[in-house]
Amino acid sequence: MHYFFHLDDGVPNNDVEGVDLPDLAAVQAETSKVCGEMLADAGQSFWSNPDWRVRVTDETGRLVLSLSMRGEMTSR
Repeated sequence: MHYFFHLDDGVPNNDVEGVDLPDLAAVQAETSKVCGEMLADAGQSFWSNPDWRVRVTDETGRLVLSLSMRGEMTSR
């Protein structure tokens, strides 16, 4: 099945390419990988809007999973 990884980091960014994956375990693994790559690419700019959400949909548009990330700075 074909899956799409949509990022909302204050500005919706819809995945128009997607990727073929065999099952939910592969979708979960790919979500972890994609989120890590997005955070690495964002670098320090992540902290200017640290509330991110990745929604994974299948080729029919059905939501398969959603992962929210929230970064918080604390002072010591």
